[in-house]
Amino acid sequence: MTDARPAWPDTVPVRLRERVATALAGPGPHAPADLVQAAVSVTTPLLGTQDGGRGAALDLLAADALVTHALLRLAENPEDFDACCGDVMATLSSLVPPR
Repeated sequence: MTDARPAWPDTVPVRLRERVATALAGPGPHAPADLVQAAVSVTTPLLGTQDGGRGAALDLLAADALVTHALLRLAENPEDFDACCGDVMATLSSLVPPR
């Protein structure tokens, strides 16, 4: 796989780039599983609040960018894509509280 640092188009706001970099906590390359775990870490604190307003937007956008980038990286190896997507879904499912 190639380097896991996102190649940002010029249209991506600097604040979003910085939030993703903060979530990754260190230089890359980062494996797709690291990107998904960073998305979970960004999202988890939001689940404990009732706000859900504009203040959460940057974190939600960062989480989306992290998962999207992880899936793009996984797609580089189509033979493993299905199994790896199952792992991604299992990790993201950890955000859903048990009933």
